[in-house]
Formats: sequence, structure tokens, C-alpha cells
Amino acid sequence: MNLHFSTGAVVGKKSDTHRAQVIKTSYGFGVVEIRDEEGKAQEKGMRLIKSITEQFELSDQTIASVFSSIDTLWDATCRTILLCVPQGESVTVLLRGEGVVYLKRDGQLAKLRSSEGTISGKIYPTDMIVLASRTFQDLVQEEDLLHIFDHLTAEEVAEKLAFHLHEHDHEHDGYAGLCIEAIGSHEHIHENQAVAVPYMQKNVFASFKKKTGVMRTHVTGIRQKIRPIMQKLRSLDVRITVLLLVLFIISIVVGVRNEFVSKKDQEASVTIKEIQRLYDEGIALLDLNALKSRDRLLEAKSLITTAQKTVSTKTKEGRQLEELNRQITEVLPRATQDYEVTPELFFDVALLKSGAKITQWALSDDQMALFDQATKTIFSLNVSSKSGKVIGGGSGFDSANLIALHGDTVYALMADGISTIDMKTSLAKQLIIKKAPEWGTIRGFVSFGGNLYLQDVDKSRIWKYVATETKDASASAKIKGFSELREYLNPDTLPNLSQTLNMAIDGSVWLGSTQGQVVRFTQGKENTFYPKGVEPSLGVTLYVYTDDNCTFVYVYDKDNKRIVLFEKDGTYKAQYHLNTDMTISGLVASEKNSKVLFIADGKLYSFLLK
Repeated sequence: MNLHFSTGAVVGKKSDTHRAQVIKTSYGFGVVEIRDEEGKAQEKGMRLIKSITEQFELSDQTIASVFSSIDTLWDATCRTILLCVPQGESVTVLLRGEGVVYLKRDGQLAKLRSSEGTISGKIYPTDMIVLASRTFQDLVQEEDLLHIFDHLTAEEVAEKLAFHLHEHDHEHDGYAGLCIEAIGSHEHIHENQAVAVPYMQKNVFASFKKKTGVMRTHVTGIRQKIRPIMQKLRSLDVRITVLLLVLFIISIVVGVRNEFVSKKDQEASVTIKEIQRLYDEGIALLDLNALKSRDRLLEAKSLITTAQKTVSTKTKEGRQLEELNRQITEVLPRATQDYEVTPELFFDVALLKSGAKITQWALSDDQMALFDQATKTIFSLNVSSKSGKVIGGGSGFDSANLIALHGDTVYALMADGISTIDMKTSLAKQLIIKKAPEWGTIRGFVSFGGNLYLQDVDKSRIWKYVATETKDASASAKIKGFSELREYLNPDTLPNLSQTLNMAIDGSVWLGSTQGQVVRFTQGKENTFYPKGVEPSLGVTLYVYTDDNCTFVYVYDKDNKRIVLFEKDGTYKAQYHLNTDMTISGLVASEKNSKVLFIADGKLYSFLLK
């Protein structure tokens, strides 16, 4: 029976760092996936496909020699090399790297291979083989595949898979899948169909077990050896014959088992070499690129977890896996910069005033202003020396609910405007700015560059008062004042700030929220902040802090009880899991003192940055 093959391909978007492609030649098929952080994925992918195609076209090549050449083409940027070579009524498949091969036969789907190695066997008309790259495997689940087939041709399956990926909004790049359908003999072959390879005749691998798994090629050998024994049963003593037959079967079983164990050991050795390579790369990148180092180590740890499911701890390979796992576990916190910290008490204002508790605070350089709403008391605190004092308060601050700090001036947001108090002289000035009719509910209050900013969650606006100086004619002195109410946001910027929690300013305005995102505005326009590289992803309730003295952005992830540090471009830097059950409201950071500080139970707590 002559077979030819019809194919259908699904290929995702390509980028400079991630590329996947299918191979369809008159000699064989394949899927490759490349990931190169240096931006050369397209160049390397094209070179790899060209090399594989040239190997196929060498007329003196055997399957074994073609497959062995793959090792010379493999490098650290390869994620998947999957080849499928027809040979008469059989097919041989090789997987290098990560990916998966499925066989659909008689309405059922079987996973032929998901780990490195080769497999071969007989193929029948209407059989369909699916080759999937690593990223494709992640995007399409096995149960989805069986539903998608539904007696369709390879091209129709590919179209349906593409629709499935689009429907589920998989905006990923660098994935590829290839459907290969075996078709009985016809006189005319469609232009996208491939002819089975006539010259590749070596078949030294296991064959497909129909529907559910794999049968070894020993079955044919066993039948051939049993046949002459059965003929001798007619002339020899039955008991001797049966004994010989039993011994023969035992020897076959032992041989098959030994070969199976040997193959498992070989596969484990290959996996261990790959784990060792990833571990070595991770260590080398540790001080150069923490994110890439973390990715290599986590990939190595994932391979260990998978391998340990099939490798006994009593074997040499099992012990090697345990040792590698120990080494990776030890170094991983340094690469991920993932720490667990227990906050310590930093300052208790009850030492300055009996029964006082901190309800609001503000930080400017090395000075903090602390406010107790219950006793209407304002305190000052030097972060470096931990020296504090009462600077004012009382009836003049009855309605205060938020404070801001600039230099030595503390600003208090009152029900009817903004008052001030000087940290050095304790001189208070009432209502230097009166409440504007435009104000709604003010949730954030910050002084930056001498100007005042108000986060209005009702009106979804950020109000701004610009610091001004006027001259007193009688005293010829400059008196500081503020402009009329202004809007910080551009007129065409209409965000919804109703779910924002707090505000911080470093030149840009940053807002925490209850919607799982940090909102940023720069020069009055939204400047989207994209967190990158944090695992697990940020939770829903987020508080943010940064200022013009901070290198990093600090995000308190309330849902995951951690504080995450990002570069200001969104790149992950480190995270600190808080080993406490205290209720925390917001945070500030003093990089000068290598401390993160926050309020809990009316007191000031902190932990050191590593």
C-alpha cells in the first residue's frame, strides 16, 4: 500500500527574540522553535531550518545519520527540534528539546512522545500525527486537540487550531504546530503533500502501540523465534519443550527489561547534562543579569521535577538529580532575590505622647512627619537618628485627615482647606489654601518640588497648587504662597481614579489601586507601567511608593503579603515576603538608610533592604 501525506500548519507571530517554523519537504517534516534573548532568533531559525533541509536532501543519508546530525545543530537558543520522516508504510519521529507528538487513530488520541528521544512504527490511512513546539504545547491542551480533530483533514484541523488560539486571545509569539495526515494511494498528489522517503530504510526504534502506547520491535523477533520451537513440539518431549520455551521467554523478558532500563538511564543522562548546562549558565549570569540567571535556574529545577517522577533515587542518576536540586535550591534565592523578612518595631509615638498612635505620615529626605488623628497631634522624626518630638496640633487641627511634607513644612489637609506647621519653630498657619468647590473626596496628598498635589477619587482628577513667591512691600521680603487651583492631568486625559488607593511622586505621579495595577502619569499624560519578571504575578490590592531620591518603585502587594521592588521601567528587582499577620497600610522607603517603613497597629515598623 502506497501512502502520501497531507499537511496543515499553524505558526504564531515571530519576533527578534522568539521564532518558530514548520518544515515540509519531499523527504520529511518538522517543527523548530528558537528563543534568543540577544535578538537573533530569526537569523538562527533560518539557519537551522536550512541545515535540516540540506540533511534531508543528501541521498546517502540514513535516518540514524540524519538524526545524529541534529546534535551538531543544537545550541542553547533551541527550544524544540521535532522531525517526522516517512519510510514506506512506517514513520520515524525524533524530539530534541521540549515539545510533544500526538497520534490520532480511530477517533482516539495518544501522546507518543513528550521527552527527548526517537520513536517509529507503522502508519495507516486516516492516521494523523501532530508535531507541537514547546510554546504551542503550552497554549493548546490535550483535551482541546481531540475535540478539534472531529474527522477533519489536516488543513481543516490547522485552520480550526488557528481559530482556537485567536478565540482564546493567545497573543503569544514563537509557536508552531504541524498536522500530518496519512492518505491512501491516489494518482494525483496535491502540491502541499509530500512523498514518503524511498531511501531511508534503517528502523532501530520502537513502533507505535495502537491508540494507547508503544510496542517494542522485539514482538516481531519473538514471533520468528517461537515459530521453530512450536514445530519441534510435535517431535520432542513436551515437558522439555515447555521448559525450553519458558526459559526462552524469560531470557527475552530480561533482555527487553535490560534494554528498557538502559534506555531510561540514557534519557536520564541526557536530561542531567541539560540540567547541568542550565545550572552552569545560571551561575555565570548571576551577577550579570539576575533575571536571565533566574530563568535558567527555574528551567533546570523544572526539568529535575519532571525527571524525578521516573528516575529512582536509588540509582546513580537519581542521586545526581538530588544533588543538582540541592545546589539550585541554595542559589535560587540569590538569583530571584526573593526574601522572607520579619519586620521590626522602628518607632512608637506613644514614647512621645501617652496613648498616641500613627494614622498618617509623610517622608521628605531624612525627615518624617507623623500624625495621630485621635489626639490631633503632629510629630517629627529623623529616620537616621530615630529622634522624634511633638511639634504641634490641638484644636487647630481637629479636622485634619492627611499630611504632606516639604523641607521643614508640614501641610495638613483639613475639612475646609490646607494648614501648615513649621517643624523647627512649631509655628502654625491656618488655611493658607481654602477648600475649592471643585474638590471631591481627597485620598492622596503629596508635596513635591514645593507644589501640592491632591488625589481626588470622586472627580477622578489630580489637583495641583503651584508654589509662588510674592514680595511684601513694607518689609521687602519674599513671602511663599500658592497659585489658584490647577489640574495636573491634560484636558484629554480622562482616567477613572475611583479605585486608586494612594499617591507617590518622583516627577511622574504614581497611584496604587484595587485593580491589580500601578497607574502612572507623566507630564499630565498616562504613562503605562508594565511590571516584568515578577513571580507570581501581582495581586489585586496594590500600594505604591517612590520619590526623586529612590532608584526603585516599591509596591506593597497586600494579597500576597509582600513588597516588590521594580526598576522604574517595570523590570523586576527583588521581593520581600512579610512574615507577619499585622494589618499594614501603605509604605515609604528610605534608600539612604536601606529601609522600607510602614504603619501597623499605630506604630512604625521597618525591615532592611538586602
